[in-house]
Amino acid sequence: MRPNFSISWPGCGVMVFWQLGVLKGLAKHLETSRVPMLGSSSGALVTAMAACGVPSEHAVDEMVRLLSQEGLRHRRFGLVGILGDITRTWLDNCLPSDAGPRMSRGRTTVLLTRLPLLTTHHITAFESKQDVLDVVMASAHLPLLLDGRWWVCALGGMK
Repeated sequence: MRPNFSISWPGCGVMVFWQLGVLKGLAKHLETSRVPMLGSSSGALVTAMAACGVPSEHAVDEMVRLLSQEGLRHRRFGLVGILGDITRTWLDNCLPSDAGPRMSRGRTTVLLTRLPLLTTHHITAFESKQDVLDVVMASAHLPLLLDGRWWVCALGGMK
């Protein structure tokens, strides 16, 4: 049975881990992969995890593992320039191979900001896991910080 409410996960940077904790709490009471969700920026990361049924504990453990491999204490600028690759690897490791179909069941929306007019585009159809990765990473893109680029292109769901 589909719930009579939906959840909107806004962008919030490192509070993505707080959002994953909220998702964990919700999962104790309902099947979160059946709840309609909308996510933007870091909220798109949580939306993808929820829509694909990835347990919050697994997502957090995997990110901690990836971050511990980077030796951040010895990097002059910390996560600057590498956070994008780490986040994409995190998504790729956590999301199932059928992430595209799972996120295209009519319950999941990822928001993208389009240039040059800064309009918002709603993505609800994903052809593949790669499509999910591209769209979610574009939604979560932080100019220069993630990978040194001002913007990214994501054609997924927009072709």
